[in-house]
This record gives sequence, structure tokens and C-alpha cells, in this order.
Amino acid sequence: MYIGIIGAGIIGNRLAQSFEKHPDIEIKRVCDLDIDRAKILAEKYNAEYTDNIDDILGEDIDIVYIGVPPKYHSQLAIKVMNAGKHVIVEKPIALSVSEADDMIISRDKADVITAINLPFRFEPGIIQMKKEIENGLIGDIRLIELRFRFPNWPRKWQDTEWLKTSEQGGALREVGTHYFFALNEIFGEVDEVTAITNYPDEKSCETQSTAILRLKNGLNCTMTMLTGTDEEMQNTLIVYGNHGILYHYMWHRLVLVKNGVEKELRAERFSSEYAMTENFIRAINGDEKSKSKLVTFEDARAAQKTLESILCKK
Repeated sequence: MYIGIIGAGIIGNRLAQSFEKHPDIEIKRVCDLDIDRAKILAEKYNAEYTDNIDDILGEDIDIVYIGVPPKYHSQLAIKVMNAGKHVIVEKPIALSVSEADDMIISRDKADVITAINLPFRFEPGIIQMKKEIENGLIGDIRLIELRFRFPNWPRKWQDTEWLKTSEQGGALREVGTHYFFALNEIFGEVDEVTAITNYPDEKSCETQSTAILRLKNGLNCTMTMLTGTDEEMQNTLIVYGNHGILYHYMWHRLVLVKNGVEKELRAERFSSEYAMTENFIRAINGDEKSKSKLVTFEDARAAQKTLESILCKK
């Protein structure tokens, strides 16, 4: 199957590696408004390059990956689906819940396979955390905590202006979305949000946020996010039980603390993007089990709803 990539930035390059590894996928075409960037990525995989979106919708393209800033996710995804192409959209699903709703309507009209790149669906540490909680490893859950700290935002490896804006960027949208999805994945839907989020000015993204998320099952989750802090960067999900604590941090590590003793349950890295790619191809080939593993637009919409409530932006 031929895949077209829209967006030749950092994430587009990362996903291209997973696509290239799959035996049933060939990267056919790369599109970016920065034609030089499109060329650099395309030449790595002997692909064609373009700055015209319509070139991605040619008859020879089966799948389209959308890895552009969130502002363009909805309009591009709808255009791709209307053209009859299977589509993978980078997280977050869109800029708003209403745009996500538009995508769901378009998907339901098109006979295509869709997915959102939220890798925690396939991340072994998150999967194991859910299993251990269900098996009672740490007893009854008392509290959930999300803790985000960023000495620099954007992070040093992200030289991208839109990540600094409240319109499209910010740590909560870029990183928090993964964890709002994880809350749904492990514990179920968020029901109520109380949040205070601070912005330095109208155009800049948030610098601090404190929130209490109440889940439909009655559990509470506290969340704190701070940029410009004199701490090491951290993205941590902590689950406190009456018989222990589980920590998921650094995107892939899972640690258990019981009776004051720390035990690492999972430390190895795993290519969640490749797992998503593999299940996506199987779904196109008619495998319903693989299709059920993909992150749906509805899954991503739920995370977006939580995000919007925390951002407190109308």
C-alpha cells in the first residue's frame, strides 16, 4: 500500500520510520508547504515530494498520514476522507470538540479506516498499569495525579513557533493530551473539571495550570503543570492505592512502590507507533480485532473535551 505524508516536521519524520519498517507500506509522496523540508524527508525513502495537498490525494495513494499543526487537522482529514483515503491523524484530533464532531460525521459517511496517533493505546507500561490496577495490585484507588514540569517550553528540540501560542500550542495540548487519553483508557471518562490556567498574554500558551478532574466512576485526579521551572522535565501519571503506588513516567517506565520499597515493573522502550501502523494495515485488510485496537475519533474527542475544560479558553 502506498502512503502519503502531509507534514515533514519532527513527528512526520518519526512516523515515517515506522511506515518504512512495515513490509506492506511504501512511502510514495511527502507534502509540506516548506518544499525543501518535504524534499529532505522524501529523499530518505526514495519518495516524491510536493507542496500541493492535491498531489497526496492521487489514485495511487491508499493511506494518508496528517502530521501538521492542530489548526489544520480537521479540514485536511475531512478532505482526505472525502477522497476515499484511509487516514491517520496526529494528536490532538483537532483544535476543538466541534471540529472533532465534524470529523466524526465525515468518517461515518466514508468507507475508510481512521486512527489518531495516541501511542498510549499500545504502550506496554500503560497496558500493564491498567491490568495491575484491575487485578488489585495496589488495592482500592484513593487518588490519581498528573504532574507535568517543563524547564523550557517549547522543549529544546522543538524549534516551532506555533507551539508557543495559545491557539495551537502549549504543554497541555502537546503533552497533556496523551495523559487525558490515558485517564479514559484506564479509568473511564472525565465527568467534571475545575481548573485555573494562567497565560502571560492573549497570544501565548499557558505557563501554569492546576486542575481537579472528577471521573464518572467517582475517582478524583489532580493535575499540575508548570513551565519555566527549576526542575527536571517530567510527565508522570501516579495512581495511589491503599496498598501501594504506581508511577508511569518518561513515557514508558512503570514503577511500583509498596511498603516504601520501589520496584521497576517495566523499563524497556517499545515502538508504539509501529504497533499502531501494524494494526492499521490489518484493519484495512478486514481484521476487526485490529480495527478495535485503533484510537478512534471518539476516543480522541474525549481527551480533547478534557483539554478544553482545563485550558479555560472560550
